[in-house]
Amino acid sequence: MKKRLSKLTALVLSMVLTLSVIPAQAARAKPTPPDWWPEEDYLIFEGDFIYTSDAWADILAVRQEVLDGVNIFSAKESPIYQKLENLELHKEYKTPGMYYEMALINMGVFCTGAKSGTTNASYNFFHAADILPEDHPYRRILTIWDLRCGILDRELQDNSEYGLTYRDYRLARMDEKMTKYSITFAELQDHPLMDSVSQADWSDNTAKLDKYRAELPAKQAAEAAKRAEREAQLKAEAEAEAEADRLRLKIILDGVRLQCTGAQPTIKSGRTMIPIRPLAEALGAVVGWDPATRQVTLTRANTTIIMTVGSKTAYVNGQPVEMAVAPYIEGGRTMIPARYVAEFFGQIVTWDGTTRRVYVTEDKSMAEGSNLEAWALPMGSMLSKINMGDPSHFGLFSRGASEDLVFTFYHTTPYKFCRDQLSEGWSIDNREDLIETVARMTFYGHNTSFLYDAALVNSLSASEYKQLLANATGMDAYMWPYTKQLSEKWGDRGILCWDLFRMGTLVQWGYTAGYITYAEALALLEPAATLLCANFSSWEEAYENYLDGYNWWARNNVLGEDIWQTERGVKYAQIKESYDQIFDDSLFKTGVLPLSGLSIDDVIATLPDSSID
Repeated sequence: MKKRLSKLTALVLSMVLTLSVIPAQAARAKPTPPDWWPEEDYLIFEGDFIYTSDAWADILAVRQEVLDGVNIFSAKESPIYQKLENLELHKEYKTPGMYYEMALINMGVFCTGAKSGTTNASYNFFHAADILPEDHPYRRILTIWDLRCGILDRELQDNSEYGLTYRDYRLARMDEKMTKYSITFAELQDHPLMDSVSQADWSDNTAKLDKYRAELPAKQAAEAAKRAEREAQLKAEAEAEAEADRLRLKIILDGVRLQCTGAQPTIKSGRTMIPIRPLAEALGAVVGWDPATRQVTLTRANTTIIMTVGSKTAYVNGQPVEMAVAPYIEGGRTMIPARYVAEFFGQIVTWDGTTRRVYVTEDKSMAEGSNLEAWALPMGSMLSKINMGDPSHFGLFSRGASEDLVFTFYHTTPYKFCRDQLSEGWSIDNREDLIETVARMTFYGHNTSFLYDAALVNSLSASEYKQLLANATGMDAYMWPYTKQLSEKWGDRGILCWDLFRMGTLVQWGYTAGYITYAEALALLEPAATLLCANFSSWEEAYENYLDGYNWWARNNVLGEDIWQTERGVKYAQIKESYDQIFDDSLFKTGVLPLSGLSIDDVIATLPDSSID
């Protein structure tokens, strides 16, 4: 060790680096080189974290252990070194100075005869250089030491420890660095520390690099040709797939291409045939299959369709309908005529022969002359936005959105999502539950509970109210004053919009879930829209009532707060900014224009037991 250290002490670099002045930001130490590293070789990184007194004390302690002959990098027995390793794990401490000082410590370990020291030193020299700006003068010096460490570690030798692949990587890296910084083997060799490398090894390294450089153009040309061949192959595959997709039949539901896995849509006897589930389930229909009778049953809203494989006769709510083509089985999938299924469920179907697309959209002709959808959209916009839906789209989502494409946020399809929301949040699991819930809660929702509590608190004398507050604890301590405040603010209207707006969401979820038709959804909403129009004069006023109702129901302590600065108040402002077109205050002057020929009573009458209390 002493022999090696005395030899290193005599080293002199051609570039003499002067000591930089470190700003006295906090307690900072004066950086000095370790005993095995000449001062002329020593680099200082101005303002670096490593020169703070605590960190520098750790560096000095590790240096001393190296001088004492402790192989800290193999035994890992130094608690101080462990502390430095922990510092290195923190991104903010990964500074050029930290890496450089660790590299010097590694070089000190190498001087004791531990070959592994140069591997770690190379790593630290490299990272110290890599952090610095591209034009920093230290980058070249650090790169030279990085390369020297690689040569000392015999990284270019043909042995089982590294292997040819790693050697080629190191050759490529050496060539890149030496070319970039105009470094020669003579410069790398011109240092007393490199005397341990035999002349045979230097010649071998030079020969390997020369051979690598000579073979590099051919290798690069071969790799370029391989890349070009692969790119041409990928391009040909993409063009072939694009052409195949152009010729492929497509079902476009609500403007979104319906994804069909397995069997694809095809034309048979002039009719578009599709796998049964994609379109049926996207429309919200439940699909049933009876292998004994080979019958398919589709149920959506108040419509049931029965088709039999091989038969052109379908039954719609028990009535026979003749089709131009019969369902059949192909590749284990039951193929059904798209047009009939869509039209049986009240959809409009159009065919574009040029693009080979079948367009399926909701038949909204029954709503002509009505403005109920215009009422439904802003009423349901809050829950639509909260659930990542589109407030301007009736039903919250396009029914054609698929699990693996558009609807990835919830990893499900729109109709399944709406069914899950209705079931989990409202205990609504079928058509009957939905209709009964909307019919009941429009008139007897949470507002009934609020008005009861408001009447109770308003019936108290001043002294009784004071006593009530004195005895109130926990939630009651703010809920009683909040109830009184809202009662004085809204009077008999209470928190009406909290109920009405959720009905605007329920009918849209119910439509996408397939429990009710589009027309039935609007008919169910009519009473709620009528109550809203009769009690409020703008969406701003109505949403303020909704926000108060939500916070009262959620038991949020918002006394003294600006309701528009609460979480949902801010959310409303965001919705209003993005979807301002749906918040049309003229609706309150126009009034509610109902459907012609369908009312909520008609919808209720379709239930098995149409008496709703």
